[in-house]
Amino acid sequence: MEPEVMKVEKEILNLTLPATIKAETLVVRSEEDVEEGSNLLRKIKDAEIIIEDKRKSFTAPLNKSLKEINKTFKEMTLPLVEAREEIGKKILEWRRIERNRIEDEMRIANDKAEKERLEAIETSPEIEEKDYPAVEVIEIPEVKKTMGNTQVRKYWTYEIIDIDKVPKEFMVVDDLSIRRVIRYGERIIPGLKIYQEEKISIV
Repeated sequence: MEPEVMKVEKEILNLTLPATIKAETLVVRSEEDVEEGSNLLRKIKDAEIIIEDKRKSFTAPLNKSLKEINKTFKEMTLPLVEAREEIGKKILEWRRIERNRIEDEMRIANDKAEKERLEAIETSPEIEEKDYPAVEVIEIPEVKKTMGNTQVRKYWTYEIIDIDKVPKEFMVVDDLSIRRVIRYGERIIPGLKIYQEEKISIV
């Protein structure tokens, strides 16, 4: 393919070099200059189309082949991806249940110790509460993060609970939707200035 690419590169250079030279030397001071510039734009546009067609002649077969290869391998790995996700869900669900179980056990132990402390104070008048301090709350141990070949990592994420309270700097303007409604005739959108700009098009 290299000789073909070199041949195309030479053809493209013959198209681009004269156009770039003329673009640099063009001076627009009259309607005739505008006409000359317009003709040059047409030639440049035609050259761009030719170059794009040349590019596609090389890339289209490659892209088609690459697309088929990617599709085939994706289909081959899909069962593994699904199996991995399923196992991950089961492990995370077990961790949630285990964490709740440990929390319940610690809560029961703490409640029991506090109940025994209060009962001891009530049944022994000679004991003052200041002499029988509150039991130290047992801390809830963390479920092990690493087990076998798996490791659980925590990460921060979010969910929207009240869209009206989200700060403005975190709101993204939907550029495509705005341009679509303007194209269909909308001219008043709160917070936006809708106006026209000139743009050169090649006919």
